[in-house]
Amino acid sequence: MAFFAHGTGGTGRFLEWKVRLFFVAAVLLLVGMAREVDLLVLLAIVVLALAFVLRFFERPKPVEEEAEDDDAETEAR
Repeated sequence: MAFFAHGTGGTGRFLEWKVRLFFVAAVLLLVGMAREVDLLVLLAIVVLALAFVLRFFERPKPVEEEAEDDDAETEAR
Protein backbone atom coordinates (compact mmCIF):
# COMPACT_ATOMS: atom_id res chain seq x y z
CA MET A 1 0.00 0.00 0.00
CA ALA A 2 1.41 3.37 -0.97
CA PHE A 3 1.03 6.55 1.01
CA PHE A 4 1.32 9.90 -0.68
CA ALA A 5 2.35 13.03 1.18
CA HIS A 6 0.04 15.99 0.90
CA GLY A 7 1.51 19.26 -0.27
CA THR A 8 5.17 19.71 -1.03
CA GLY A 9 6.45 17.27 1.59
CA GLY A 10 9.08 17.99 4.18
CA THR A 11 8.95 17.63 7.92
CA GLY A 12 7.40 20.94 8.84
CA ARG A 13 8.63 23.82 10.87
CA PHE A 14 7.36 22.61 14.25
CA LEU A 15 8.23 18.91 14.01
CA GLU A 16 10.64 19.00 16.94
CA TRP A 17 8.09 20.77 19.13
CA LYS A 18 5.37 18.30 18.17
CA VAL A 19 7.60 15.38 19.13
CA ARG A 20 8.51 17.01 22.45
CA LEU A 21 4.87 17.74 23.24
CA PHE A 22 3.94 14.16 22.37
CA PHE A 23 6.46 12.77 24.85
CA VAL A 24 5.39 15.21 27.56
CA ALA A 25 1.77 14.19 27.00
CA ALA A 26 2.71 10.51 27.09
CA VAL A 27 4.46 10.91 30.44
CA LEU A 28 1.55 12.92 31.85
CA LEU A 29 -0.89 10.28 30.66
CA LEU A 30 1.07 7.38 32.14
CA VAL A 31 1.56 9.12 35.49
CA GLY A 32 -2.08 10.19 35.53
CA MET A 33 -3.29 6.64 34.86
CA ALA A 34 -0.89 5.09 37.39
CA ARG A 35 -1.87 7.50 40.16
CA GLU A 36 -5.51 7.68 39.05
CA VAL A 37 -5.39 11.48 38.78
CA ASP A 38 -7.93 12.60 36.21
CA LEU A 39 -6.44 16.09 36.04
CA LEU A 40 -3.15 14.75 34.66
CA VAL A 41 -4.98 12.70 32.05
CA LEU A 42 -6.96 15.76 30.96
CA LEU A 43 -3.76 17.82 30.89
CA ALA A 44 -2.18 15.18 28.64
CA ILE A 45 -5.13 15.50 26.26
CA VAL A 46 -4.73 19.29 26.22
CA VAL A 47 -1.01 18.97 25.44
CA LEU A 48 -1.76 16.60 22.56
CA ALA A 49 -4.38 19.02 21.25
CA LEU A 50 -1.81 21.82 21.39
CA ALA A 51 0.62 19.72 19.35
CA PHE A 52 -2.15 19.09 16.82
CA VAL A 53 -2.95 22.80 16.56
CA LEU A 54 0.70 23.57 15.73
CA ARG A 55 0.22 22.01 12.30
CA PHE A 56 -2.10 24.86 11.31
CA PHE A 57 0.60 27.46 12.00
CA GLU A 58 3.08 25.90 9.60
CA ARG A 59 3.45 27.80 6.37
CA PRO A 60 4.63 26.10 3.21
CA LYS A 61 7.74 27.36 1.50
CA PRO A 62 7.15 30.22 -0.91
CA VAL A 63 7.09 29.12 -4.55
CA GLU A 64 10.29 31.06 -5.30
CA GLU A 65 12.29 29.12 -2.70
CA GLU A 66 10.98 25.79 -4.00
CA ALA A 67 12.08 26.70 -7.52
CA GLU A 68 15.55 27.63 -6.26
CA ASP A 69 15.82 24.31 -4.38
CA ASP A 70 14.82 22.39 -7.51
CA ASP A 71 17.38 24.33 -9.58
CA ALA A 72 20.12 23.62 -7.03
CA GLU A 73 19.34 19.87 -7.14
CA THR A 74 19.39 19.87 -10.94
CA GLU A 75 22.74 21.67 -11.05
CA ALA A 76 24.28 19.28 -8.51
CA ARG A 77 23.61 16.31 -10.81
